[in-house]
Amino acid sequence: MPEKFDFLTKEQNLLIDVLSEVLFSTGKTPSADGADFLKLWNESQLQTVSVLVFNKMPLISFSDEAVAFVKNNLNNWFIKNILIAREHTHIHKMLNGAGIPYVIIKGMASARFYPDDLMRMMGDVDFLVKECDLKKVHKLLTADGYTATKKEHTHHITYTKNGIRAEMHFLPPGIPQGKTGEILKSYFENITDEAKEASTSVGAITVPSDFHHGLLLLLHTIHHLTGDGLGLRHLCDWAVFVSSQNEEQFREMFEDKLKKTGMWEFAKILTKTCEMFLGAPCLLSNNDAKEDTCKKLILDIFSSGNFGQKSEDRSHESLLISSKNEKGIKEKSLFRQGIKSANDIVYRNWPFVRKFKLLLPVGWLFFGGRYVYRSLMGKRPSIHLKTVISEAGKRKDFYSELKLFETET
Repeated sequence: MPEKFDFLTKEQNLLIDVLSEVLFSTGKTPSADGADFLKLWNESQLQTVSVLVFNKMPLISFSDEAVAFVKNNLNNWFIKNILIAREHTHIHKMLNGAGIPYVIIKGMASARFYPDDLMRMMGDVDFLVKECDLKKVHKLLTADGYTATKKEHTHHITYTKNGIRAEMHFLPPGIPQGKTGEILKSYFENITDEAKEASTSVGAITVPSDFHHGLLLLLHTIHHLTGDGLGLRHLCDWAVFVSSQNEEQFREMFEDKLKKTGMWEFAKILTKTCEMFLGAPCLLSNNDAKEDTCKKLILDIFSSGNFGQKSEDRSHESLLISSKNEKGIKEKSLFRQGIKSANDIVYRNWPFVRKFKLLLPVGWLFFGGRYVYRSLMGKRPSIHLKTVISEAGKRKDFYSELKLFETET
């Protein structure tokens, strides 16, 4: 079968062909003939879509050893998915029983839009509560056997129990600073009030309204795109969500609000990318997103993998592109953005430096030297500075086309 997109490898074309058939029954009959099994498997793993792809992949072209390998690994992933899915419902029962308003974000909230909610590969349980309830939920989680990690995040607290990770969010991920961020926060003020109970294959959970779910997906996608990296799983999440909408619903729900926060252009680009590469039904008539921009987006996804798994330099590049708490692509040079990111690292680890800014250079030397030492000891990936600067520049140029968080006023 000839490759549909000549800028993608045979294995990458095969992946998106299978995904389009699994998600949208496009009538394609993907053939694995001539595909390199190891490349295909690795790509599916790095994009976190192995269960979706290999559950429907014609395996007749592969050796008996390869087929046995796939079946064993898929069984492991299904077991993991079931355990994490059941933990979603366990946390639901625990918080509901205590009368604490909450909402699942990502995870099973996204999986319920898939043809089979257990085919979406999951890593943890993400849920959001009101800040005033953080201490109550902490007591419930620790009494249930969870342990809080010491690492601090800007929008969540991480807990672990028996190999399962739960992230308790008190802010949606990816909200930028400034006026746009304040508008976005106002959109989320009633997220738990408008939440609803939904059924899954393993039990009930509380999920966001469609508006809040879509907004969370967009913010999460931007957060990872400009950060460590975006995977096909993120694209699939958006594809199955928008396919549940009609144009009138979607525009009424999102258009005005996203224009006010500089996210409408990106929503159109993401939607058109899903249509071009995943076979999602056409949602927006007269969608003026450029096909060339959509091609650049799919290439960016294939070059990074989920959470940047395909490139150790990806996270270093992101430090030259935008700040973790300011995901828009501003008119800062790579050097100025690098300095700002270095400052953010110092402030995050040494909050007292905000009052004594003369100590910033000391922090640069300390944390920079510590990273170099850990890199030499094999505890951190090495930094390939020339490559990082070159690729960061290319990514910044592309992301500028997306007009992230850019508003007319």
